[in-house]
Amino acid sequence: MSNARELVPAGFPNAGTIQAGAAYHVQGIDVGATGKLTDKWSLYGGFVLMNNRVDASAVSSNVGLPLAFVANQSFNVLTKYQFNQYLEVGGQATYRSKIYGGTLLAANQGTVLPDYWRFDAFVEGYFLKHYEWKIFVNNIFDKLYYDAFYQSGAPFVLVAPGRVIGGMVTARF
Repeated sequence: MSNARELVPAGFPNAGTIQAGAAYHVQGIDVGATGKLTDKWSLYGGFVLMNNRVDASAVSSNVGLPLAFVANQSFNVLTKYQFNQYLEVGGQATYRSKIYGGTLLAANQGTVLPDYWRFDAFVEGYFLKHYEWKIFVNNIFDKLYYDAFYQSGAPFVLVAPGRVIGGMVTARF
């Protein structure tokens, strides 16, 4: 990406402004697969592996650093088993690698959010031709993890939700 925007930090000309002219480079792979293991058991999985770096910046010390706010590795697998035409049960595992904080462009402040795993489960069913219900538990193990940085000069983080238990009913006509 050329002509990217970046926040110019204090101590540099035009400090506190967002200006164009930066450049960065991303290489990687994104692979996903879906299918049925049996007539009743389905599976979806995917992963992302990337490398990135800043190639040009108003701040010369940013050049060569990784991009801020980007997870270079992630993984997800979702599986679902259909017991009969009315009832399915499933689960999901999600991984996200560490991410670096920094300016709008480069990871130059030394702040890091650690990697995490999250596990979810659900039961869903169907009734009366047009209705679907679902009960779910997200973050089953109530793991404390940080979802993202709040982009600012100071490293604030967004804490991800703890265990969430919920349900829903959907009608289609």
